[in-house]
Amino acid sequence: MTKLLHIFLLCGCSFILTDIDAQKWTVGLYSQAHFPQTDYKEIYAKTGVGMGLDALYTPQEDGLISVGGEVGMLFLRNARRRVDLYNLGWGNTHMMIASNNIVTLGAKARLNIIRDPEKAVRLYIEGKVGTNAFARSVELQQLISGETDASVSRTRWGMYGGPGAGVAVALGENRKIWVFAQAAYLWGSTTTYYSHPRINEENKPVFTTNRSTTDMILAQLGFRFNLQDS
Repeated sequence: MTKLLHIFLLCGCSFILTDIDAQKWTVGLYSQAHFPQTDYKEIYAKTGVGMGLDALYTPQEDGLISVGGEVGMLFLRNARRRVDLYNLGWGNTHMMIASNNIVTLGAKARLNIIRDPEKAVRLYIEGKVGTNAFARSVELQQLISGETDASVSRTRWGMYGGPGAGVAVALGENRKIWVFAQAAYLWGSTTTYYSHPRINEENKPVFTTNRSTTDMILAQLGFRFNLQDS
């Protein structure tokens, strides 16, 4: 989990450092939620919430097309619960700490439909393509001492791609800050992912292994910052 957060922060910082001296860049910071669809929904219908960051470059003067990338994280289900383990008649209480997250990294191209600089509202459609890392981990800690007796983690990757649309509204007359809402339907490749951690007969943490397509609806709400000088 710590490694995943480090990756997220590193990618976010690299976006900002790359864009800070540009003239036609915008940076977005947003909260997000994902809603599984089709086979993914039937097997593991857990809604994830999280955060993300993107950067967009608009090369043309008329602002018709923007291209860029995004990185984000979704927290599906993180839980802690007490479990009693027995060995040769002796019992010991443990804390089982489980986490389930998705890290996203991708590219996108945007078509700005309404882009009149005199208007405070902008409408756009976009296409996305990228990869999801489905990360699952569970750890068994002794309740009294806090020592870790066993841990296991699994990460599997899957591709995604699909269309989206959104609307942005300017805050203030200088058009430097925008609030936006957008959603996308993302077709996900067939991949293996893990769910429902439990303790097996040998007192070891294990997962249920699932395999399906990973289609989802991704909704995002946040702020966009215009880095242009004028």
